[in-house]
Amino acid sequence: MSGLCLPPRTPLGLITLAFLVSQCLAADPWISALDQTRVKRSGQWTQTSFRRASTAHLATQQDGATLEFTFTGSGLMLTFDAHGLPFAHLGAENLGAVAVKVDDGPILVVHPQRGDRDVVLARGLPDRLHTVRLVHHRTPAGAGCRIVGFRILRGDEGELSFTVHGEANRFLTDVRAVLSLNGAVVMSRLVRNWMTGMCRIAGVAASRGYELEIRAAGWQPLRIRDIDISAQKETTLTPLYLERTRASMADRVDFPRMGTPAIVRPSESFATRVALRGASLQVVELQRHAGPARITRRAVFTENKALEYDGYAEGTIKVSSGTPPGLYDLVYKLDANGRRREQVSPRSVHVVADFPKDPVFLTFGHMDTFGQEAAEYLERIAELANLIAPDMVLVSNEVNAAYASGALSGLEMPHLITFGNHEVSGHEEWYGNAVSMTDFGPDLSILNFSHPWHGDLSHAYALLESRAETACKIINAFEHDAPVEAMLDRYRIAFLHEAHGPNPKVVQIGRTPTQRAGKVNSESFRVVRFERCRPVSFTYGGDKVAPIPFPRHKPSPLRVLYSPANAGKHRTVTAKVENTWEQDFPNGRVSFVMPNAEYTVDRGRIESTIVSDDGQFVVLSVRFDIPAKSAVTVTAGSR
Repeated sequence: MSGLCLPPRTPLGLITLAFLVSQCLAADPWISALDQTRVKRSGQWTQTSFRRASTAHLATQQDGATLEFTFTGSGLMLTFDAHGLPFAHLGAENLGAVAVKVDDGPILVVHPQRGDRDVVLARGLPDRLHTVRLVHHRTPAGAGCRIVGFRILRGDEGELSFTVHGEANRFLTDVRAVLSLNGAVVMSRLVRNWMTGMCRIAGVAASRGYELEIRAAGWQPLRIRDIDISAQKETTLTPLYLERTRASMADRVDFPRMGTPAIVRPSESFATRVALRGASLQVVELQRHAGPARITRRAVFTENKALEYDGYAEGTIKVSSGTPPGLYDLVYKLDANGRRREQVSPRSVHVVADFPKDPVFLTFGHMDTFGQEAAEYLERIAELANLIAPDMVLVSNEVNAAYASGALSGLEMPHLITFGNHEVSGHEEWYGNAVSMTDFGPDLSILNFSHPWHGDLSHAYALLESRAETACKIINAFEHDAPVEAMLDRYRIAFLHEAHGPNPKVVQIGRTPTQRAGKVNSESFRVVRFERCRPVSFTYGGDKVAPIPFPRHKPSPLRVLYSPANAGKHRTVTAKVENTWEQDFPNGRVSFVMPNAEYTVDRGRIESTIVSDDGQFVVLSVRFDIPAKSAVTVTAGSR
C-alpha cells in the first residue's frame, strides 16, 4: 500500500481502504495508474497485483510502453510497486528504466532497481496544467516496471530516505514505516527495496519533530525521533538495523520449540535438547508475560548423559506442581566461564490444567505470508483466535517463517504450521523438522507434515506407528491427498487439514471415515469442534462447506475493546466484545490484567487467577459465550 494517510491513533487493521482514500483525497491528490480516464496507455500494460495485496498496479516488460496524462500542481511524485519479491508466482523484478518528461523539460531517467517505491519526478513547477509522458525502456539488466500511480505535490513537501537491514536479513522483504507528528500518525506505508534495503517516503509536509517507527513482524520495532523534513529536499537518515524479537527465534534449543511444543500438566515432564557447549546449566525457567505482568516458574532438568552429542545435552524437564496454565517460553540460564547468558525456546511449553476431552482447533492456510502486509493479516487472525480460545491453531502451506512466526507470536495457545509450494527455504530455523508429531495428552496426537504426499513418507508412517494406540489422531498437512487405505484408514485419522487441494474442500474419506475440511480461500478460517474424536462443527453458520469469512482489508467482525485500559492500573475494567458474524463462539475468553486483589466478574466464569512474580498484578482469565450478531460485556471488579 503506498502513501496512505491515517487519522490519529487509529489501528491500521480496522480502517477500510475506502475510508483512507476519502480522508486523504483533498490534501493528497492521487492519480491511479489504473485510471484509464486520466492516464492514456500505449503498448502492453497489464493490470495486476501481488498475491493478497491491498493495491494493484500497471506492469509492463515491453520496451517503449508509454503512459501519458496531465495534472495541475507544482510538483509530481511517482509510486512504483515492490520488486518481484523472492518467492514463487510473484513476478519479475523491476529491471527496466523509466524515462519521464514533464512539459518540454529535460528527460528524467529513473531506475527502480536502485531506489524504493516513491520517486519525486518534478518540483518547483509553476502551479498550472502540466503534461507528463512516461516511457519504459529495457536496460542491460533486463526489463519491467510496476507503476501504482502518481501524487500531485503542492510545493511544501520533502522526502525521507533511509536504508533498512536486519538480523536474518535474507528473510526481510519489506517493512511498514509509520510517520507521526505531535503524536498523530500522518503516513503509514510499506517501504523497502528488498534487493538493496533502500527506503523512501515522499510527499511529506515540511515540518520539524517527526517520529518514524519501523515495523516488521518478527523484528523489534525501531523508533527514530526528532526528524526534520524540509520543503523540496530529501532528509537522509543513517542506516537502520532491525534485530529479531525474542518471541520469534529458537535459540539453540532443538526441542521443544514453537513448531513442536510440549503440552503438559503441572508436575509432568517433557523431553528436551539444548546446546550447552561447555557452559554449565544454572536454572531452567518457564516464563510468560501478560501486559506488565511477568509470570515465572522454575523447572527441573535431568540430563541423560548417554544422549550427549557435540555440545548438546538431552534429557527431561519436570514442570513444578504450582505452574499455572498458559503458553510459556522455555528459558535456560547458563554460566560460561563466569559469563551468564540465556538460551530461549519461545512459546514452546503449554501448561494446561487438564487435557481436553473434546478439543477445539482454529484452522487456516495458504495465506501467502511473504512480507509485512500479509503478516499484519495473520496478526489479526491471532487476535481473533485469542478471543475464540481454541485449544490449538493449525496453519497450512505458509511461505516466510520469519514473518509468520512474528505475526503469530501473540497467540495464547500453541500452533502447528506447515510450509508448501511457495515456501522460503530455511523455515526449519524457526519451526524445526518439517515432519513431526505433537501429543496433546495421552489420547490426542497431531501429525504435522510439510511435504507432498507422493514423496518419502517413511517418517510420517513411523510417527503414526508410534502412536498406533492413541485414541484420536489428526493430520495438519500441506497437500490433500494422503494415502487413504495405508494411512488414513490404517491409523484411523479423524481429521485432515490442508490448504492446497482441489474441491470438494469438505469431504469424508475412506472407511474411518476421515473428515477433510481444507482451505476454500485465503480470506477465511475454520473453527473445528470435536465430540468423542469426531469433528462435528467446522463450517460457517451451518453451511455445508463455507469457512468463516474474514476479508483482509476490512474491519474484524469479532473484536474486543477494554474500558478503561487493560494495563494493570484499574480495579474495575470492562471488556466489550462485538461479534457481527452469524456464528456463535461458545466458551470464548478474555484476559484482564489488574492490580493485585480479589476479583469477581459479572458474566461467565473465572478460569484462572495468576499473581505476577512481583506481586503487583493479577491476571484474570474469563470464559464466556459469544453469541452470533451480538455485543457482550464482561466486567471484572475487585471485591
